[in-house]
Amino acid sequence: MHDPDELVTFAVDPSAGSKSFFTDYSNPTVVKDTHAAEQTLSTTARQSLYNTIQDDAAADAFMVDFYHSPYAYAASSTVSGFYVTPLGNYHLENVWLSK
Repeated sequence: MHDPDELVTFAVDPSAGSKSFFTDYSNPTVVKDTHAAEQTLSTTARQSLYNTIQDDAAADAFMVDFYHSPYAYAASSTVSGFYVTPLGNYHLENVWLSK
C-alpha cells in the first residue's frame, strides 16, 4: 500500500527540507496535521488526517499536482527477478538476465 506521506511532508511542511516544494507555503494547521499523520498508526485515523490536509491545502490553492509517478523504471523480457518494493527500492541481488 502506498502511504501518502511520501509526498505530503515534502509538499506542505516548509521545515521539511524543500520549503514546501520550494514554494514557501506555510499553513500551521496543515503542518500540525501532517506531523500528526506521520505518527498515527491507525489507517482510518491517518486517512482522515490526510483528507483534512488535502482539503485545507486545496483551499489555500498554493499548488496543483497534476501527475506524480513515484516508480518509473524500465524492464526487459530478458530480465528476471526484478521487483520494486513499495518504497521504490531496487534489490538486485536476485535479478538475472536470460539469454
